[in-house]
Amino acid sequence: MLNSASNETSAFLTQDCLTIYFASNRHTRTQIFVSHRTAIGQPWQPPQPVDDFKLGGSDDQQDPWLSADGRSFAFASDASGTNDVYLSTR
Repeated sequence: MLNSASNETSAFLTQDCLTIYFASNRHTRTQIFVSHRTAIGQPWQPPQPVDDFKLGGSDDQQDPWLSADGRSFAFASDASGTNDVYLSTR
């Protein structure tokens, strides 16, 4: 289920409309989740937390963004004490 009783925000849908990233406080902190579907009109798979970018034990992450080529991922985190933008490139 993409929509839960938790606070969810910052949705980002890829250009092909098959992957969605969003932030949610479903657990103890706000973190980024991802869900996929096989085709437009098909159901979304259960969201999974994105654990690739752990900066600290209790940092909040939000505002996910993925480049069109899938090589750069940006998000905001308060790991340093203030909300900063982080960029990962592969």
